[in-house]
Amino acid sequence: MQERVQAVELLAVNEDATAELYAAFAAKFPEQRKFWLQLVGEEKLHAHWVREFIEKIQRGEADIRPDRFNPQIYQTFLDYLHQCLTEAKQQPISFFAALSIAKDVENSMIEQVFFQVFEGDDPALKQVLRNLHNSTEVHRQHIEQMWNTARPTPLPKKPAHSDSD
Repeated sequence: MQERVQAVELLAVNEDATAELYAAFAAKFPEQRKFWLQLVGEEKLHAHWVREFIEKIQRGEADIRPDRFNPQIYQTFLDYLHQCLTEAKQQPISFFAALSIAKDVENSMIEQVFFQVFEGDDPALKQVLRNLHNSTEVHRQHIEQMWNTARPTPLPKKPAHSDSD
């Protein structure tokens, strides 16, 4: 059971690290501080929800699907988040680059189906899993919208010169 608890904690730590990364972006970009801080609060809520699974596992109401949980994937993702956080704190970064990182983070969470490692028949558990998935999808969409708005526009192509010029 201790391995299961540690696995759940690793998922929560990923959420904490995502919140910390977004907090660093909030500090770097005061004009978009509200946007980033909203994501920070939601990531912290996600970590809280994930940690609630520990009690459910201990009561036998939930379990981890061993076929879906590879701790190395989650550790690699956590290492990536820490690397991004270190770079964000130590180096200049554009708003668009920060959004690109956030977009990658949220897309990775959706694509890796981070929260579907849990199994259980408890209806409340299933609702929390749906909430986590839906909230992550909303983050992805908000970041994508902001990313599309912030994306630099390419320079217009120079017209080709004809031989008659």
